[in-house]
Amino acid sequence: KLILMENNNPLSPHIQIYRWHISSLVSICHRITGIINIVAITVICFWIASLLLGEASYEFTKIFLQSIFGKFIILALIWSFSFQILSEIRHLIMDLGYGFELKTTKITGLVVIIGSVFLTKAEAPSCRSSLSYTFFTVSKDLKILKDGSSFSFSVSLNTSFIDE
Repeated sequence: KLILMENNNPLSPHIQIYRWHISSLVSICHRITGIINIVAITVICFWIASLLLGEASYEFTKIFLQSIFGKFIILALIWSFSFQILSEIRHLIMDLGYGFELKTTKITGLVVIIGSVFLTKAEAPSCRSSLSYTFFTVSKDLKILKDGSSFSFSVSLNTSFIDE
């Protein structure tokens, strides 16, 4: 005779009964934006290094950044960096031992989410039209200066607004 035991214990946290909290959303987004920002910084470094190859590589980057997809990427990166900064400030405060109460975690989570949207809007003031965004362009004038036997180069970053 086979006796089957029923296991009525709930699975915790089960996906069908688990409720999302702002803290878990901010935590997951913090990890994702951290990875995105590391990749973005690496791409920006390669982009600046590609200026040594001449104006053709700069023109390709300029054309990409002026496209709709490029502008979306720039706006998304502005949000990603803004979110990461605010979330890091939140974590720093929590590392000091403050803000562990449930109400405080909800408020600071909302501040991070709403604040990152606000900072993105503040960083891209020309976003009133859907085709206008802020982006950084590296000047075409990559000057290589000869100082005795050593070589140096200068790159200037300018904030530009593109209105189509």
